[in-house]
Amino acid sequence: MAPVLGYWNLRGLVMPIKYCLEHAGIEYEDKIYKDGDEWFNKDKPGLGLDFPNVPYYIDGNVKLTQSLAILRYVAEKNGLAGSSAEEKAIADMVGSQVMDLRMNLAQLCYGTWSEENKKEFLNDKVPSHFKLHEKFLEGKDFILGKKVSYADFFLWESIDMLLYMEPSLLSKYPNLAKFHERVANLPKMKAYLASPKCIQFPLNGAMAKWGGKMEDIKTRFPNYKV
Repeated sequence: MAPVLGYWNLRGLVMPIKYCLEHAGIEYEDKIYKDGDEWFNKDKPGLGLDFPNVPYYIDGNVKLTQSLAILRYVAEKNGLAGSSAEEKAIADMVGSQVMDLRMNLAQLCYGTWSEENKKEFLNDKVPSHFKLHEKFLEGKDFILGKKVSYADFFLWESIDMLLYMEPSLLSKYPNLAKFHERVANLPKMKAYLASPKCIQFPLNGAMAKWGGKMEDIKTRFPNYKV
């Protein structure tokens, strides 16, 4: 039986897991909840999850929640976690650094959103992260050099989400720009991004102050018809 990945009908925390599954060529059921009733009243109490939440991943007897636990599990099973203790630690280090940026983004989108705070985020917080990643990627194709890992998909997703807020964000970061293009052009990643299965928007839940409404897509794609 194919594993099941469950989440809301948005990008949120789930996409790096999907990218890993697609890159690895794993067939899985993409369980998308378009309203809360099925999740809260049926599957949340009924799936036997130890810590019921979304995303969840059910792979035979393995039932996981928490996005990073799922991401690392999928990566470990499919050769995307690094092949040595050092590589695994580097992937985890970069993944943790990316999570710090994601938490900053979530705080802005769900809590402190204003045009002033957005400018501060883009002019202060994002450069403090991007400068480190830019330096780290010097001379590398991917985070582990020539080898693709889950951390590449995690970083790629964070970059891509931020481009919806400021499309020119990578203009000062040539290594990150090349990395973003390189990951997007991995054959199975490219096919998935172009497929109707891939959720482009919204980035966040409907309660978010930014990224949860389709009209927010127009910052990056002004001609998009909502």
